[in-house]
Amino acid sequence: MRWIAAVLCVWLGAAALATAQDAPPQLPLGSILVVDLDQLYNGTRYGQRLQQIIASERAALLSENRTKEREFETQELLLTQQRDAMLPEEFRELATQFDQNVRRVRREQDAKQAALLRQNELFRVRFNEQINPILTDVVTELGGAVLLNRSATITYATEVDITEIAIDRIDAAIGDGPDL
Repeated sequence: MRWIAAVLCVWLGAAALATAQDAPPQLPLGSILVVDLDQLYNGTRYGQRLQQIIASERAALLSENRTKEREFETQELLLTQQRDAMLPEEFRELATQFDQNVRRVRREQDAKQAALLRQNELFRVRFNEQINPILTDVVTELGGAVLLNRSATITYATEVDITEIAIDRIDAAIGDGPDL
């Protein structure tokens, strides 16, 4: 009988320990909490999805840039090879057209890069808008009064860092996020 009581005590103790480890920390009411916003963006399914979209678009733009560079190299080589067979005015005109074309394409590609950077910034804003209500709920449940971005703090006790809790809550609430 003692053996059964001992096994029961060990089992109940392990269950209580597991429950305590899964439970959010108990903090004094009105605590200042911290969260790593970059880690939320990198660690949630929604943030990862947004980053994947940007990475795909960036890869496509880089591929397009490389293709255009090869085309320009070929055109430049052809123009150089034809130079001796042309009058200087003809070559100058073709060289000017080539240069103008290169400059135009560079401006277009720079504009696409700038648009991609704006899209990335917009994704971060949308992400923060989507997660703010979830973070507010977590802070309220933990009795917090203020939530700071971890990067804005000099030092903090690890007990007030709710990043992992927030990642789990965000993933549970919105998964990979709303349609864009």
